[in-house]
Amino acid sequence: MQALCREIKEELNLVLKEDELIYYTHITAPAYDENTDVTMEQACFMANKCLYPKASAEIGKIRYFGMDEYLKEKFQAPGAIMILQKLQPDNLIN
Repeated sequence: MQALCREIKEELNLVLKEDELIYYTHITAPAYDENTDVTMEQACFMANKCLYPKASAEIGKIRYFGMDEYLKEKFQAPGAIMILQKLQPDNLIN
């Protein structure tokens, strides 16, 4: 959890405490832009507060997507599609 908070601060300019993070789900998906036999494991967390991320470090730009918008993108990460498929029926996105 400490490493996650450090990464969030470094990549998104957000300061979060460990106790503000709420486990949501785990995703296993083919890794984006890798051989088909490479998978990624991702634990997904939420925070129950308003957050205003700013791109920094390795992130060049932040955009928000619903499933319909994301499926129109030229490049699509399988893990991103999987989390959108979970968020939508849980009424966490439109």
